[in-house]
Amino acid sequence: MKCMRSVFLMAFLCTLLINCAPQIRTMVLKPAEIDLHGYTRVAVLKFEGQGGREIRDWVESSLINARVEQKPYFNVVNRSQMQQILGEQAFAATGAIDEATAAKMGKLLGVEAVIIGGVNGYETSEESHTEARQQPIFGTKPLQYKTVYVNVASRKAYVSFTANFIDVNTGEMMASDTFDGEKSANAEGGGAITQLPPRAKMLQEAANIPIGKFVKKIVPHYVPQSVQLRDKSDESSMLSFRESPEDKALNECIKRSNEFAKASQWDKSIEEFQKCLKIKGDSAAVYYNIGVAYESKGDLVRAKENYQKAQDLKPDEFYIKANSRIDQRLEEHKKLQVQLRKPVKPAEGPRAVAAVPTPPAPPAPVAPPPKPEAASSATSILGPKEAQAAVAPAPPVEGKPVVTAKPPVTYLVTIRAANIRTEANAQSKIIIQLKKGEKVEKLDKTGNWFKIKLGSGDTGWVFKDLVKESE
Repeated sequence: MKCMRSVFLMAFLCTLLINCAPQIRTMVLKPAEIDLHGYTRVAVLKFEGQGGREIRDWVESSLINARVEQKPYFNVVNRSQMQQILGEQAFAATGAIDEATAAKMGKLLGVEAVIIGGVNGYETSEESHTEARQQPIFGTKPLQYKTVYVNVASRKAYVSFTANFIDVNTGEMMASDTFDGEKSANAEGGGAITQLPPRAKMLQEAANIPIGKFVKKIVPHYVPQSVQLRDKSDESSMLSFRESPEDKALNECIKRSNEFAKASQWDKSIEEFQKCLKIKGDSAAVYYNIGVAYESKGDLVRAKENYQKAQDLKPDEFYIKANSRIDQRLEEHKKLQVQLRKPVKPAEGPRAVAAVPTPPAPPAPVAPPPKPEAASSATSILGPKEAQAAVAPAPPVEGKPVVTAKPPVTYLVTIRAANIRTEANAQSKIIIQLKKGEKVEKLDKTGNWFKIKLGSGDTGWVFKDLVKESE
């Protein structure tokens, strides 16, 4: 029995220590699910159906307020600006707007992409009833109960819509998805139905859920992340009086260093953790905490190096999970560099060592000109006229034109990002996106599509309005 108590006590203490370990909370930037970095100027045109005007306005407002690194991700042409160009009839017109019409309106607005959609659900429902409940009668022995009747009311708001992201130049649908959300409220007592939030407010709160999903799908966004610090060496005993002098000094150093980390003083915390390694150079806990500090300050490469050292020293589940997390963040960082319209490069890592320049190679010796006698050896069995005929080009055949090879026709990309596809249609797979000014070689034409050759030698198809012949 005493043994069982000891086991439970130890388990409780372990849980308590884990829960009390310091946590580092940061906001981490995540890439959008769909890469639309080639579009910077957009407009939200119209959402069909009941509640369409409200959804359109809320989507527009959310995109205007979508900021990454303190800058707007999209330059949104708002409703008042569109009315000046298109007129109010563009919003009041009945009937759905198809991709082609949306693309034409987008060109008039001077945007690269437009958003259109339809509302699938925009409704509220209510329910009220009376419930019988047992209420204790205090002061009675034994305790007795009485039945009371309570009025209960509930209200639900449900919103669902489909949003389509249209490329203005091609009329192509670059992204499309359906999103929904629900909000509920309850009240009880006399006049319970009047205590519920207004329908309009609940509809807006319900709409905020799918709108948030839509924005996260196309815009990089921040999410909270909580990472646990190690508060002592892995080799330390749970009982302080059993610690070795080395472990005691190391744990005091870790605790002191953690205070700087909790205050977000990352450089100072790393400096202090380095001092801990002088006490014990093979501490997985210290290397892990250094990794946390580097990750929190955004240096993912050095964070990976230290997490890897911790795992090598102690390959347990805790350090393996930390390595998996940083591997995922490194992959996300590559996507973010593209989506933030930055050159792709590794997250702040060690500087490359400059290569030692090699001395230039000596010039190759110049061969002396061939002697006249050497040239005659090639024609020793031919007469002068025959030798001249052997090297002269054949004359054209009478009646047949001379065919010469045409130089390749070079085209330049004219928009910020042009999709190169496997086939001559907007539904085929995208091979690559080319930036404005990049050159391609035209090979063939089918309808409104050009077959082109890329610099890599691969071939694909591009919509003809996205390129122009270079001069």
